[in-house]
Amino acid sequence: MHEIRKLNMAHGVEWVTAGWNIFRREPGMLVMLFLIFIVMMFLIGLIPIVGQLIALLVTPSLSGGLLLAIETTARGQPPTFGQLFAAFNEPTLRSRMLTLGLWTLIVNVIVMAIAMLIGGSFIMSLMGFGAMGAGHMGGAALAGAGAGVGLFALLLALLLAVVYAAALLFATPLVMLAGMEPVAALKLSLAANLRNLGAWLIFSLIYLALVIIAMIPFGLGLLIVGPMGIASAYCAYLDTFTGIPGGADSPGSLLPPRRSAG
Repeated sequence: MHEIRKLNMAHGVEWVTAGWNIFRREPGMLVMLFLIFIVMMFLIGLIPIVGQLIALLVTPSLSGGLLLAIETTARGQPPTFGQLFAAFNEPTLRSRMLTLGLWTLIVNVIVMAIAMLIGGSFIMSLMGFGAMGAGHMGGAALAGAGAGVGLFALLLALLLAVVYAAALLFATPLVMLAGMEPVAALKLSLAANLRNLGAWLIFSLIYLALVIIAMIPFGLGLLIVGPMGIASAYCAYLDTFTGIPGGADSPGSLLPPRRSAG
């Protein structure tokens, strides 16, 4: 059973550095794999009616393939194109990764449903203001109710999206690379991120700055920052859990010796 380490905020910087060190070992191949991933997601999304749903379903599987390629690179071996689709090769792993995709699909449908509620509430608000203009006494109450429901729904949707993103972040490598069951991995990932919010805040601020800079040259820099960010998330995974091969306490680790938060 993997235990969660409590890390101090400085680890957020170390994840970025270690991710870059992995990326620069095989920059060409990792950029190609990331580009194939992006193009595939775009093309799948173009399928009428069900395209977006299929994309959500297979995203964890293909992301897991990218993580496998990054793990291979971190271990000093060349990644391959076939690793991008490795999650589909073995029945048990395929089932687990598609289960993660199913959870991703369900959560996104819920968030979209809440967004539709926000739209309905906004229309109610407009109707309320129109009624006020027409002199109806209940117009103001209708507008206020619609705006209030819309704001609550927006906050609920944002909270759900953030919580699930935190749950999925480490769940993907925990299932793909460590062989955990999907639901257990989602729970462990969420707990790990809640325990190390400081490190993730530092990492997120640094990575956001890199993304903004990468977008300046027509967004081409994202082809570097994208796979580097995935490599950094892989390093965070190594650093956060005990019993992971190549982790911070393993011989030859790319990460500095672990410093706990105390």
